[in-house]
Parts: sequence; C-alpha cells; structure tokens
Amino acid sequence: MNKLSLSFILLLFFIDNFAQSSEDERLAIQFFQLREYDKAEVLLQKQFDLKPTKFYDYLYKTYIQQRKYKEAIDVTRKMVKSNDKNIEYRYNLGLVYEKSRDTVLSKKEWQYINDQLKDNEYEVNNYLQRYIEARNWSMAEDLILKYQAKTKNKEAFFSHQLHVYTKQNKLDEAVQLAFSQLEKDQTSYLGSYASYDFLQTSHTAQRLMEKKVFSKISQEPNSNKWSELAIQMAMTVKDYDQALQLAKAYEKRTGGQGHQIYQIAEIAAAEQEHDLAIQGYDYLIKNSSADLSKLAQERKIMTFYSKVKKRRLRDSVHKGLLNLEFMNYIAQHGFTKNTADIQLAYAEFTVKYLKRMDNASNLLQRMLEIPMLPKRYVSRAKLDLADVKLAMNDIWEASLLYGQVDKDELDGPMGEEARYKNSKVFYFNGDYELAEDLLSILKSSTSELIANDALQLALFIQENQGDEAKEMAMKDVSSAELLFYQNRSEEAIKTLNSLKKVFPNSSLIDDVILIEANYDRTAENDTSASRLYKFLYEKYPTSILADRALYEWAKMEEEIFNNPEIAKEAYLNLLTKYKDSVFVTDARKRLRKLRGEKLEDES
Repeated sequence: MNKLSLSFILLLFFIDNFAQSSEDERLAIQFFQLREYDKAEVLLQKQFDLKPTKFYDYLYKTYIQQRKYKEAIDVTRKMVKSNDKNIEYRYNLGLVYEKSRDTVLSKKEWQYINDQLKDNEYEVNNYLQRYIEARNWSMAEDLILKYQAKTKNKEAFFSHQLHVYTKQNKLDEAVQLAFSQLEKDQTSYLGSYASYDFLQTSHTAQRLMEKKVFSKISQEPNSNKWSELAIQMAMTVKDYDQALQLAKAYEKRTGGQGHQIYQIAEIAAAEQEHDLAIQGYDYLIKNSSADLSKLAQERKIMTFYSKVKKRRLRDSVHKGLLNLEFMNYIAQHGFTKNTADIQLAYAEFTVKYLKRMDNASNLLQRMLEIPMLPKRYVSRAKLDLADVKLAMNDIWEASLLYGQVDKDELDGPMGEEARYKNSKVFYFNGDYELAEDLLSILKSSTSELIANDALQLALFIQENQGDEAKEMAMKDVSSAELLFYQNRSEEAIKTLNSLKKVFPNSSLIDDVILIEANYDRTAENDTSASRLYKFLYEKYPTSILADRALYEWAKMEEEIFNNPEIAKEAYLNLLTKYKDSVFVTDARKRLRKLRGEKLEDES
C-alpha cells in the first residue's frame, strides 16, 4: 500500500470519528435540554472526559437534577483541581455540599470565595444574589461585611444587608442599621422609614426603633425630624392617641398650621376611631385658621354622626349633643352653598333620629332657597324633601318632587333613584299602570340594585293583577309598606296580620315577611329582623326574595351579632345556591374579607 492510500484511509477514519463525536455531543445536549437526564448522563460523561471545560456545566446540572450529589462533588473536585482559582467551581462545590447537608464543607468553600472576591462590585453582587436565592443568609451577610471592610464603605449593599438581617431575625442589627441610615438622612427620612417593611410587621422591631427615636427626641427636643418620625411610627401601629399627642406638641413648638393633626384625625375617622378623631378636630377648631377651623367643625359633626349610626346610639344624651353641634354650626355659618353638606346631614338626622318631619321639611325647603346652589345639591335636597313629604303622607307633593329630579337628572344615579321612588308612590296609591311604565324603564338601570328592585316590583305587580282577591291582597301589602315608611308601625302590623288571616295561603306571604323584616331592621329590632330573614329564605328557598333575605341575614350576623363563622357560611350558601343574584359580588367580597384574603383594590 502506497503512502497516498494510507493517508486517505487515515483521513476517512478521522472524518468518521469526528462525525460520530459531533453526533454524540448533539445528542447529549439534546437529552439535557429535553430533561431526559438519565440518557443525557451517559453521553455527557463521555463528552466530559474528552472536553471537561465544555461539558462540565451540563454534567454537573444533570447530577444535581438527579440528586446524585456524590457524583456532582467528584466531577466538580476534578475541575477545582485543574483550576483552583476558578471561584465558579468553588461555588458549585459549596452548593452541592449544602445540598448533601455537609454544611461544614459548604461553608469552607463559600468562605474561600468571599475571601477571594476583590472590590469588584458587580462580581460581589453576582454571588450575593446567589446566596440569597439559596437562602444562605449567613454567607450573604459574611460577603457584605467583608466587602464593606475591603472598600471601607459601611453603606455598601445596605438594602441587601437589611434584608439578610431580617431573614435571620437579627432584629437588633436590622434596627440599628435602619436607624443609622435615618440619622444620616436629612430630607427623605419619612419615605425611608416607610420603606422598611420589617418595621411594619414586627412588633419587636417597632419597639426597638421606637426606643431609639424617643431617645433622640430627648437628646434633640427641637428636632422636627425625630418628632415627625415618632408621629409616623405611631400611625404605623395605629396608635392614634399617641400620634395625636405627638402632633399637638409638634404643632405648638413649630407654630404649624394644623395640617398634620387634620391628617391624623382623618385617618382615625376612617378607621372608625371616632373619639380620637373628634379630639383632633376639637383641637383644630380652637387652634387653627378660620378655613381649617370650619372644615374641622364639619368633619367633627360628620364623624360624630357616623359614630351615632355605627354604634347605634339612640339615647337622648348623644342625640341631644349631636343636635346641638348641628344647630351651632348652622347658627355660625348660616344657610349657604358652602354649608350644603351639613344641611343635608342635619335634615337626615332630624328625620331618622329626632323623628321631626316638619323640622326636616323646613330645613330642606330653606336649603332650596339658597341662591346659586349647585345642581347636585338641589337634586339631593329635592329627593330628601320628597322622602319627607311621603313620610308626612303628602304623596302627591312627593311625586311632584321625584318627577322634577327625574327630569333634571335624566339617566344619572339620582334621576334613576327618583324614578324608582316615584314608581313606588304610584304603587302605594294603586296606580299600577303608571308604576309599571316607570319600572319598565328602570329594568335597564345602570345601578344593578335599582334594576333588580325595579324588576322585582314589576313582577310583583304583574303576578297579582287580573284577580280581585290578589289585587286586594297586593293593596294591603302596599298600604302596610307605606305605613311602615311613615312610622305607623301598629297600623301596618294590623294590616298585615289581617291579610295573613284572610289569605293564609297567599303567594304574597314571602313579601309580607320581607316587609316586616325590613321594618324591624330599620327600627333596630335586630333579633326579630334576623329571625324573619332566616325564616324567609329557609321556608321559601325558591322565592324571588330568598337571595335578598339570605344576604341581609348574613350581613346582620357579620355586622350586628359579630358571628363571622355563621356569616361566612351564609355568604357561601348565597354564592352556591343563588349564583345569578345581584348580591353575589358583594357577598364574595365580604366572604373574602372574613377569610382574611386580600381584596383586589387593596393590592
């Protein structure tokens, strides 16, 4: 065989081996990418022996995925032995030791890395992120401290350091670190404090920080910074009493305008800390500018009224005090367009709590005489006046006012409210065709509740027309409903009792029960109202009113009787048994809140 032939044969052999090697490489990587690690392992071991640098990472990850930690350690040691200055290999070795629960050797490898890393911020950050992902908080802390020492920069990686401390529950260190930053910050310290999440969630951390801040206040009594931080800390833990006292001292010392106290009072009011909010408003009424004093007076009245409604305070003392607050405000500021909100509230209070319809009527009529009164107040005053006239049995004056608002507001919310209430006037008076005309328009109302109420009333009228006995019964129901509205409860009950005797099997019995329950709820006869709502949905589960009765009963268990477990079960029943109910959306929100779930609008 000549030399040329031998060379050609060797070339063919080389090409064949090269092609086979390339195919093996391709298959090894393909199996790895397909996560077929058992198949990939065999091929990758061969390729690693040929090209260790290229195939180490594939083989190492294949072992890790199969939890073959001993093999991963062996292959990584080979790489370290071939290049002991490559800290990537040392990191992998530490990681696989950690996974195999050999914390001594993992710590040794990672401390070596931390010692070797220079002052390259990018490189340090890279390994810091890896430690954090591995939840190795002690190594992350070690790396940060060593980098800070090397660079003589104690503020380097501050946010990471704070995070690492809190994850290790090193609250003393975390608070000291955060406090040292607050000491240096002269402009955005309030924002910085708000960003320290662990202070919002850990009671221990809050107390540690509070001790340091109050110590600073003692050392620097004229410092605005520490006073402002103390106030924000109190607000964070919802200690509105302390926040208010601190804010008062701060305002007196700085000659402030009272805006901070106003904000605290507003937050306290929103959190239904009514008495503390009123304290803040009282301070502002006496110690602030005329404009803020008037605003504080208005907010005090509305907060006091909210307290009376929320706590259901119907005793003469609270009603008398609130009435006096309204009267003093009106006497001081008069009937103007700038006092319209208080006038509306006073009229409502006079109706619901003082039961003085004539006084409420006079208030609203006087309000309507105010020159240049904005349209929204005119419409609201007319609606409320119409309600009062209906309660005084002046039904045609009420209808006239409802009609005016309907015309002025067209398809706006107040217009739809007026239209629905006017349909009720016709219903009360037995003018069923006129009632149905208005109700047919309201079925497409933008307000789901009004549309639902309109639909139910329309169906009620349709189902009971054309039969003399049914119409008589319907007339009794509507008469009783109006009598209840006019606070003539004895006459209403007498009418309904008579109906139940004359028509014991009437299809209107569920309507009667709901009317009685609604009246008891309004009159705060809670036990009776709850019993009737529960009876209605259990006795008449297929009634068109069953979902409303169940919803109202659930709300009473939640809000009045403080029975969250019963309320949760009731809301769940509503969601499962009456899926198309108009009350489903609110029931779902209430159920999620009772379960402690975060609502979408809180995110």
